[in-house]
Amino acid sequence: MSPASCDRHPGWPAMIGHNLAFLLSGGPWRGVSHLPAGPRDVPADFFGIAVASSPDPACDDYLVARLGELGVRCVRLDLPSDGSAPHALRLLGRLSAAGFRVMLHAVQAGDEAARMGAAEARESWRRFLAGTLDAAGGAIEMLEAGSTVNRRSWCRYTMPGFLAAWEIAFEECRRRGVTLAGPNVTDFEPIYNIGLLGVMRRAGRLPDVHTTNLFAERAIEPERFDHKLGGWLLGRTLRFNLVRKASWLAAIGRRNGVGRTFSTHAAWSRRRIDRILPDTAEKQADYLARYCCLAAASGSLDRIYWGPLIGQREGLIDDGTQEHPELPHVFCYALARGQVSGYAIRPAFAAFRTAAGLLAGARYERSIATAGGLEIHEFSRGGRTMHAAWTLDGCLAPLAGIYGPAALAGASFLDRDGRELPAPPEAAVESPVYILWPAGTRPELRAGAPAAPLPGVRVSLRPGTRPRQVAAGRWTGMYMAAEGEGADAFRALLPEALESAAGREVLRDVRNTVWSCPDPRNPARTIVVKRRRAGRSLRKVLESWRPSRGRRAWNASHELLRRGIPAARPIAFFESAPGSFPRESYYVCEAFATDCSVRQAFAALAKGEPAFRGIPAESVYRQVAAFVENLHDRGVFFRDLSPGNLLMRPAGGESIDLCLIDTARARFSERHIPEALRQRDLVRLLRPLPVACREQFLTHRGGPGRCRLGLRARLQFAIFDMKRAGKSGRRKPPPAGE
Repeated sequence: MSPASCDRHPGWPAMIGHNLAFLLSGGPWRGVSHLPAGPRDVPADFFGIAVASSPDPACDDYLVARLGELGVRCVRLDLPSDGSAPHALRLLGRLSAAGFRVMLHAVQAGDEAARMGAAEARESWRRFLAGTLDAAGGAIEMLEAGSTVNRRSWCRYTMPGFLAAWEIAFEECRRRGVTLAGPNVTDFEPIYNIGLLGVMRRAGRLPDVHTTNLFAERAIEPERFDHKLGGWLLGRTLRFNLVRKASWLAAIGRRNGVGRTFSTHAAWSRRRIDRILPDTAEKQADYLARYCCLAAASGSLDRIYWGPLIGQREGLIDDGTQEHPELPHVFCYALARGQVSGYAIRPAFAAFRTAAGLLAGARYERSIATAGGLEIHEFSRGGRTMHAAWTLDGCLAPLAGIYGPAALAGASFLDRDGRELPAPPEAAVESPVYILWPAGTRPELRAGAPAAPLPGVRVSLRPGTRPRQVAAGRWTGMYMAAEGEGADAFRALLPEALESAAGREVLRDVRNTVWSCPDPRNPARTIVVKRRRAGRSLRKVLESWRPSRGRRAWNASHELLRRGIPAARPIAFFESAPGSFPRESYYVCEAFATDCSVRQAFAALAKGEPAFRGIPAESVYRQVAAFVENLHDRGVFFRDLSPGNLLMRPAGGESIDLCLIDTARARFSERHIPEALRQRDLVRLLRPLPVACREQFLTHRGGPGRCRLGLRARLQFAIFDMKRAGKSGRRKPPPAGE
């Protein structure tokens, strides 16, 4: 390659040729698994963090202090060529003096990158690199050139333009003996890694370190197979999870003669998490810890840098602003926004500190369970054995079914944030736990221990409670135990006890029997019990083998609560054995303190009343519409959204609290619910209202085009209205005088 003209550099034809040659030769398919393989060492410098300073020098002191708390010595610092971050060199000197190993990420300005065909642009880039390396070469560990080269809208490079910029960076680094890293492909798009490294190898311009930005957030959870590679169904066949992606990228680097692969930026945006889940700060910390454990277990990456230390959406530290850069931090993280006085440490900070402190320099031994919804990975360090254990979101794996009776007796337990737990956890859940044994002790595992969570059970975690399995006589199920509650406390909730409970008040006795009574464990609290009647004929046979109604109600209610949707809190479910005839089930939940539902409110408003219990009609419609929109936005298709299944109570002023019941038919997705399914829910909800009231309600739906119903919904309403009109016509007139 020659920088004399950008047009002389090979572009896409050469990259495609290298990709075809790579894949036809077998590529990384051979010997690359989605499962981690051990044993192998985790480098002592495995963890790094991306940092940026601000015009305020006090930010430098704050950064150095926080880095000391993290215990991480490798940092990545972005330096844009347009001079927009002069304070970066000041921070570089501060970090170097404090003994940190700095990867300096040189980011070419977009306008200049787009003009790399011009000699002036190439010479400007060379002057910037030469001046930077002359001034700071002794203070850095390496220079990274290239930034999200597969995102032209961000970096502005054409392929020939980037290769021209790369050759200049290669020459300037070699002239000064500086380690060069690149090309910084973002996300998992190996066609760029294969093509660029192939072109660089042929030209003799390979980097010393192969860099990529190995995100996993588009798969939602770090363990899941990436649905964007083959779709939701084929993705499970291709099995591209974080481990396989890392293995592919490392294999691509090795095949081209680059022995080390770094992931130089990865993060979970709280905005992305908030699309489905409400507690974004806690989930960000969970995903970070799980990502770190899997990356260390993969054995394919030599170092990972977490995304911004300080930032509004992704940072381990909240910058206290609502500002977000036009171009994402993965392209260039040159400025820590906000003021030091407004910074707030998030849970992800402690999660990263704990993972780095436990895993860096350890030896990965083996996976006890992986890729089946339950993750248990074994590490050793200083003669001690450690297990990192967790499940996919909403799952539960009792530890008693995995470890022998005495295995956990001498162990110590740390939660995700490094706090020691006073007692062994009963189960692995979505938030990781670290189990450490004394030196010389190996944990005893049960023969044939399950490698997956409890099948067909969903849970939501709530402080002060823990889910437990039940097996008593003919009944199996789950219940929510209070902290410190004895193992036999569930017996007061068994169906036989609830059938004869004192204060039993039957609420409904049609297809199902529903009653309320005082909670036998806490008489001050009221519970609601729902007994599923056995179906008739064919339905009775089918239901004897499918998940029971009680289990489905438990799972759906927990999943609603996980997603921040108010639902009656589950207490227990009990079911007879599958295949028993007839199949019986009971579901127990907390009572929602109210005496009305949206059905009563709609009935009153349908009669023309301007308000319901002092709450204006517009306010009722607006709040119910917002509740339903949030339900659908978080991926819930309720399927039984009748106004009687949406309880309500005044909450002061014009506000109301809403709560869902009868949840067993709900379906859940990791994406927003499409408009056609939203309208199917709305048809059930709005049936009691006359046409004018329905239209009034629809004006409060958010989004373009949401104020009108589709043809199918209008047809369903028309059929329903005709039936109602026919029933009204057949009713006998009241006697005279009434």
